[in-house]
Amino acid sequence: MDASIFTLKSASRLQVQRQASTLQVEFPSFIAAEGGVKVRLGRRTVTLQNGAMMLLRPWQQVKLQASGASNARIHHIAFESYRLMEESGNRLLYHADWSILPESGWVSPNLSQRAYSLLRQLTEEAAAGKYSGRNKRYMLEELLDFVFSGDGGGKEDNHYDKLIDESIAYVHEHYDQPIARAQLAGMAGFNESYFSTLFRKRTGWGFSEYVNRLRIGKAKERLLASDQTLHEIALGVGYKSGLYLSRKFKAVTGMTPGQFRCQPKPRRIAAFQFVGHLLALGVQPTATDAIILHHSLLLKDELRDVHIVSEQHSADELKSLGVDLILAPTYFYYTPDKMKRLEEMAPVVTLDWAKLDPLEEVRLLGRLLGKEGAAEQWIQRYLAKVRYARLRLAEHIKPNETVALYEIREQCNRDLESQASRSLQSVRYAGPAPAGADTGRSTAARQADLYIGCPAPGVCG
Repeated sequence: MDASIFTLKSASRLQVQRQASTLQVEFPSFIAAEGGVKVRLGRRTVTLQNGAMMLLRPWQQVKLQASGASNARIHHIAFESYRLMEESGNRLLYHADWSILPESGWVSPNLSQRAYSLLRQLTEEAAAGKYSGRNKRYMLEELLDFVFSGDGGGKEDNHYDKLIDESIAYVHEHYDQPIARAQLAGMAGFNESYFSTLFRKRTGWGFSEYVNRLRIGKAKERLLASDQTLHEIALGVGYKSGLYLSRKFKAVTGMTPGQFRCQPKPRRIAAFQFVGHLLALGVQPTATDAIILHHSLLLKDELRDVHIVSEQHSADELKSLGVDLILAPTYFYYTPDKMKRLEEMAPVVTLDWAKLDPLEEVRLLGRLLGKEGAAEQWIQRYLAKVRYARLRLAEHIKPNETVALYEIREQCNRDLESQASRSLQSVRYAGPAPAGADTGRSTAARQADLYIGCPAPGVCG
């Protein structure tokens, strides 16, 4: 039997405004920030940055206030902790006990992706009323395990997360080749059993299931965007034959690859990323969610008539809209229950987000939807505008001058030293850099005298 057990009392996602509000804490609670949030506990004030989590003990009043220029949100998870106090025959006596919990105000500054996904999943499932008592206890205990094992965001956890992330990146880069768990475990420096535990904790999937889902996703992409044979697609995504791919494909999707490929081109698309790409192709998505809308302020007018689904992505809601394709980013794999729920509503196509050259993303969406011509027309119009902008800027940049380019998300400044950055790609499309220019001087950028930024939260991302 368990010496300690935990029960979920409530899970909710609350808006935090710039004007201070009060949160009454009746049970042990976690609060995790979306955006900067100031938390006042007595005389102590702590600013939680995006992705940070704090534990609060019961019977406290805390003041919450958005620290940025716009409102923020928190995930609030309230639970109770019990310890076994007496065992007598077939009778067990548990009492509420908080001694195992960290002190009130304990902060994990940088949650792992899996821990944050559990927080979101708990609040979404609670709002939808979809989960069973057993399922919510399982998710709560997994989340608490991150805390009690030191995996909530400590140095060791960050190190292990980095190793698992490197393994995940390897899988995404080599999915078309044989991949064994023992191989990846050895590369990461773990035995197979511990590697499996860490992998599931990070992603929510078993290793083999994750690899299989990724390969099926890549097969879907090729089925819609190419005329390759089933055998060619199988070899291209890491399976040994078309027959083997067909069995795996049907087990995941409920249809054969041929049935998937022969579906009519989708007309009603729920897009949980890539909405700008669809608009560029002349396709208005039927639905998206509030998170995408919040981070697409420049597309606000174009998305005015798009249905905003609840964060729970409820089956009834999407089915009522007659959606015939769901477009999702591969990072949705970090929330397995959500992915499985989406797959029950309509065919799901997952694409890597911000990995391809942005214009290649437009071309890929064009091939997937049979809009290749529209994709090329939009790209040529875009490049013409970029060339015009370059001519206008040329007279303002003197020889040998450098420019530092930054994105700003609320209080988090990021210089763009990655060549894969979406914003940096936009600059590079302007054409060859002037002689002597260095597009990779991140150190010089940090020391630049001229600071240029975009202050509007949600626009720069």
